[in-house]
Amino acid sequence: MIPNQHGCAKKRELDRWSTKIHAIFDIQDHLIDFYLTKGKDHDLERDHLVKADGGKMRNLLTKDIFR
Repeated sequence: MIPNQHGCAKKRELDRWSTKIHAIFDIQDHLIDFYLTKGKDHDLERDHLVKADGGKMRNLLTKDIFR
């Protein structure tokens, strides 16, 4: 039986997207943990830090994950 090369390519593509999706969820989990654990009593500082982290998240999403 001839190996299905197209199927192998599809599997690689799925693995690649699976890795990207897991990376997105890891970043979101990090942001949620950060938001819940740090700076509850210091709203301005917390908001500033979360916005800074959000900027990093956007950069990661556009540069590294969806390359």
